[in-house]
Amino acid sequence: MNKHSIQEIRDSLNCQNESVVESVLDRSLPLDTPQWKKVEQLLTYLTEFAPGYKITELTDAICCFADDQTKRGFVLGQTELLEELARRAA
Repeated sequence: MNKHSIQEIRDSLNCQNESVVESVLDRSLPLDTPQWKKVEQLLTYLTEFAPGYKITELTDAICCFADDQTKRGFVLGQTELLEELARRAA
């Protein structure tokens, strides 16, 4: 496997298979964790001081950021795996 084909695989992972990545991550990352419960508690606390629509905007922004970072980490891991397999096959 040469560098050109690795780049093609990266591009494919980044563009065409995003729904597959989302599906794998949704199954693998449960929200029923102590960390998430703490986030929910803090958001509930904030509703006493901020309008509900601002809390919704904040929650959406946090979730979008976390989702994006998780996808990037997954794709990076897959890319590194492909590079390692290519190195071993060479």
